[in-house]
Amino acid sequence: MSGTFFGASFDATGAARTARFWAAVLDREVADGADAYDAVVEAGDPSGGPRARWTTCAYVEGNEFDLIPG
Repeated sequence: MSGTFFGASFDATGAARTARFWAAVLDREVADGADAYDAVVEAGDPSGGPRARWTTCAYVEGNEFDLIPG
């Protein structure tokens, strides 16, 4: 069985800076309009499908992030 990772959501200070970091790591682009409060890293494969379900996790510090399967 294989799976496909679709996306992650982070609650971060400096959203554009965090998005630029992950875009560089994943060799992706940051969507237009990124600012300190909201930013999106473009998906590599648009056929990933709709976001049907996700799992919310938390770092030790309590900050939450979502794992969204494709």
